[in-house]
Amino acid sequence: MYNKQIPRLLCRTFVATTACALFAGFSGCATNFRTIQPLVGKAPPTSLYVYSFLDAREGAIGPKVLAEVRDQLGKALQSRGVRHKQLWFNDSPLRTEYALEGKATGPQSSTRVPVGEIITATRGEEEAFGASHRLVIFPVEVVQSNAFTGFHVRWDLIDAHTNERNWSATSYTQHQKWFLGDENPRDRATSFVESALAEMEKAGVFRR
Repeated sequence: MYNKQIPRLLCRTFVATTACALFAGFSGCATNFRTIQPLVGKAPPTSLYVYSFLDAREGAIGPKVLAEVRDQLGKALQSRGVRHKQLWFNDSPLRTEYALEGKATGPQSSTRVPVGEIITATRGEEEAFGASHRLVIFPVEVVQSNAFTGFHVRWDLIDAHTNERNWSATSYTQHQKWFLGDENPRDRATSFVESALAEMEKAGVFRR
């Protein structure tokens, strides 16, 4: 039975914004994190079921970057001794049942994603895997211009047994576009993943 924390995830919305002006003074790629719910007195995850919805914004972030993120995140968790399994949005059995509903308002467009439904439908897989926690990675907003792409991501660590949210953070990643927007995928993914794991270790989610 899911408590009140899970219905909040039933349908999340990500926003895409088109920026008209060049972003002056920025080059390369960087990710900044901010913990919005500190981890206090919680046992670290021993087995983690990762729900990544980053590929709901595959066109903006880039398929090569996302493939690198998937690979590097798995290796990073493994190196910390955390059993894990990843389920990405486009791999979910429910993906074909949902048409992403978009709504445009001026330079912004928003899309509703059935996060909670997918988590609920995967509950049996979680239990069979023996997950102690679930990590939900959701792209809240994407900002695009002719010079750069930036995206805000929400990270929620949830106890798989009590459904209590143990830790939450937001991140913002921005990279300068040169030609295709999907260039330099390995370095971009490394910056993203290493920043995420560093923030989790700083917050006490993982202990080395």
